[in-house]
Amino acid sequence: MTEAKKFEQKTVTVADKEYVLQKLPTRKALEIKQKWLDANGQIIELEMYDQVLEHIVVNPKKTVDDFDDISELNKLGTQAVNFQFGGKFTKNN
Repeated sequence: MTEAKKFEQKTVTVADKEYVLQKLPTRKALEIKQKWLDANGQIIELEMYDQVLEHIVVNPKKTVDDFDDISELNKLGTQAVNFQFGGKFTKNN
C-alpha cells in the first residue's frame, strides 16, 4: 500500500489577512463539490462557501457569517477553489 499522503497547503492573503488552504484528497473534493451544485449543475453559492470554509480553509477557521464584505469572501473562495481544483474558477463553472 502507499504511505498516507501529506495534504498540500498554501498560504494566501486576502484583504490583508492570511489564510491557510489545504488540498483535499480527490474523492473528498469531488464529494463536497457535488454538495454545492444543483440538479442543473449550477453553483449554489452559499453552500459552496460553507463547504470551502469548512474543508479547504483550515486557518483561521471562519464561517460565512464572519465576513462583513462579500467581496472578501468571494476572493477567498475563488482562491480556495482554484487551489483545490486547479485552474481558473469563476462562479459560473
